[in-house]
Amino acid sequence: MVGRSRGGFLPPRGRASSISANPPVASSVPPPPPESLVVGIEGFQARVRVREPVVPARRVGLTRPRRPRPSSDESGPSNWASSSASSREGTANRNSNPSSNYVGLTLQGLGIGFGTSIGNSSTSNGTPFFNSNSNGTPFFNNNSNGTPFDGTPFFTTDSRSTGHVDDVSLLFDNADEFAPSRRQAEARPRRAIDLNVMASKATREYYTTETKRQIYATILQRNGSTGRMKRGVLASVSKDHEVPRRVVSRLWEMGRIGNSINAVKCNRMKRCGRKKIPFDAVAMKAIPPNERTTLEALAHAMNVKKTTLQRRLKEKEFRRCTNEVKPSLMPENIKQRLEYCLRNLEPASLAVEPTFKAGFNVVHIDEKWFFRTKKNQKVYLTPGEEPPHRETKNKGHIQKIMFLSAMTRPRYDRDGNCTFDGKIGVWPYVEWVQAQKRSKNRLRGAFELKPMEKVGKSDSREYLVKYVLPAIKNKWPLSDRWNTIYIQQDNAKTHVTCDDPVVVAEAAKGFCENYEKLIRDFWWGDEENQRKVHWSAWDNLIKPKAKGGLGFRDISLFNQALLARMAWRLIQKPNSLCARVLKARYYPHGNILDTVFALDPSPAWKGVEHGLELLKKGIISRIGDGRNTQIMRDQWIPREAGLKITALKKNSRKRWVNQLISPATNNWNTDLLCELFYEHDMQAITEIEIPSTGQGGRIAWHFERNGVFTVKSAYRLALDLKHRNRDISSCSMAPNGDRSI
Repeated sequence: MVGRSRGGFLPPRGRASSISANPPVASSVPPPPPESLVVGIEGFQARVRVREPVVPARRVGLTRPRRPRPSSDESGPSNWASSSASSREGTANRNSNPSSNYVGLTLQGLGIGFGTSIGNSSTSNGTPFFNSNSNGTPFFNNNSNGTPFDGTPFFTTDSRSTGHVDDVSLLFDNADEFAPSRRQAEARPRRAIDLNVMASKATREYYTTETKRQIYATILQRNGSTGRMKRGVLASVSKDHEVPRRVVSRLWEMGRIGNSINAVKCNRMKRCGRKKIPFDAVAMKAIPPNERTTLEALAHAMNVKKTTLQRRLKEKEFRRCTNEVKPSLMPENIKQRLEYCLRNLEPASLAVEPTFKAGFNVVHIDEKWFFRTKKNQKVYLTPGEEPPHRETKNKGHIQKIMFLSAMTRPRYDRDGNCTFDGKIGVWPYVEWVQAQKRSKNRLRGAFELKPMEKVGKSDSREYLVKYVLPAIKNKWPLSDRWNTIYIQQDNAKTHVTCDDPVVVAEAAKGFCENYEKLIRDFWWGDEENQRKVHWSAWDNLIKPKAKGGLGFRDISLFNQALLARMAWRLIQKPNSLCARVLKARYYPHGNILDTVFALDPSPAWKGVEHGLELLKKGIISRIGDGRNTQIMRDQWIPREAGLKITALKKNSRKRWVNQLISPATNNWNTDLLCELFYEHDMQAITEIEIPSTGQGGRIAWHFERNGVFTVKSAYRLALDLKHRNRDISSCSMAPNGDRSI
């Protein structure tokens, strides 16, 4: 009878096998062929050939089948006992005859015998393979008549023997494996698996085709194209690319089989999981914009779920846009914006691809109102902590304050480090106000810092001159201080114009003040970390020696005098190339003395305009015949205080100076002068000599006898005007009543 063995000795189901039946033969039966299984029954013998041995599966709790046999003293209750001598004998037999390997099974009467033959451990003479001791006594022995097909007793069951087993199937439970030893059975059990740790365990990492090919290229570089990987290459590549060794080994095998780097690629499936819910972007365009303001409204209009739209938005199949209301522009506004864009184009890029300027030399300023506090404000508190107490007189009229901010583009070096963050500063519009009434918090007349209720043009000019310009000079990068810096602002009515004289004069003080500081430090002996006593004010030292000073130069005023000489040359030489170019650009239809500040002047023309301010205060018209000199507009009265007519007694149609001269006598018409001008103006006019030749008028410099401009006289004029304005502002007779502190 051939049955299923729990030990795995019979071939698996579905494998090819051949069975041959032969009549019973006595003990002269030849030994079985190698790798065969012999089944013997009384009166019948069958041989089953197995093509390949079956490797049994490993069972939980047992060690691998290849570990050494335990000794007799370590064998457990389920081990097959064997002596050390028989074990050594069996080992020797297996090494001497590896081709003999069969299993014998004998069924006779009520006796069952089972055995395996490896080498010569079980031969035709009937020597059993497993013995309890070295004398060869069988482990199970019933009687002498229970013999296998060759007449030798193999295994028998007997209730009187010490190896009695009630259930025959127990003999086959662990026939193909070794049971755990006593030492292993008494060892500490394995730790339980923590499901939380397993859930947070990192998943398998997938590498892209590019990454895999980079790793394979490194392998080829270090190993070459040989078929076998050299020693140490696997570990070095794994360490450098920070990937497991098995990944490097698989990539090497993949490239070796494909014989090319193109065979190394990522085999991960692109499309897996459930199919996407269809999303029609064309149908989305047909929905009116007012029904696409929220995801809920869009989902309702497209008849899809909101979560589907959220996933498509995350995948960037459509985008979220903030729609702002645009101002309605008039044609004049569009033209001005277009001109502004054209002015900010790089001239060198117009021929290839027009690009805008970087804007590193533009400072943007703007104002914004803020409430001093909010009606509702979130605060995070600890357990038991009281919320902060906030109060106001009226929740509907919370005090507001305006801030002025200035910033520009940040600067970075080649390594990406920020060298200049572009933050110029933020300043609040506040003022000190005297209290009108007495209260429990302060006395009457005490100064309080309060926000300005209204911000006008004078306030914008004051903050621009007092805070913004000094902050730009202090914080601007040293490598870019020689370029022109532009201040960009919006078209608010409170903002100053670009030709404001106070702002222009203040903006030109940067270099001059630094140069003067070097002179002062040298004169008083100041050092970097030590400041000495300045025994006199610098304004007193820059006065001429005749007026009690030391004659030091005021660098800003001296610079203005030098610029005034440039403007004087443009007046005296109008046919020069420089004068013709500047006239065509800035005053094509007028005179240089009648020009105003241009919208987008060059740095050179800005300097000419700054010098022209001083030049106009010392220019005088030599009347000649008086036909080219205007009575009220031109400076033609030669005196120290004021070169123009102060005022007229009454309105008159007289416009030119020649209308005040009597043609018959070629002298001044005194009756007309008394009728039109005041006494001091009439006396100054009558002192002017009228030339007899009748030549035309000309432009001259009033503070030189020959009428020729000099830098020395221009500097003295600028210095006198500065001290005169300072003296007027420091006395109680100032027009605005203020005093300088």
